Amino acid sequence: MLKKRFHQSLRNKNIDYGKGRFFVTIQVAHNMSVLGAIVGDTSVLNELGEGVKQILEELPLKYPEMVLG
Repeated sequence: MLKKRFHQSLRNKNIDYGKGRFFVTIQVAHNMSVLGAIVGDTSVLNELGEGVKQILEELPLKYPEMVLG
């Protein structure tokens, strides 16, 4: 039985996503501080931001070819 997809992929079918560098961008409506705040030149993460950071830092453990910049 095939898995039913509930969303359409946003990936460009003409790009090989297995090679190259990629940036993750998060857009928030009305400039809300969802993951933390910028204080001077420093990013100060809140609890949600720390959770996202932890997940991102663990990705190379699952995907050894991945390098975080």
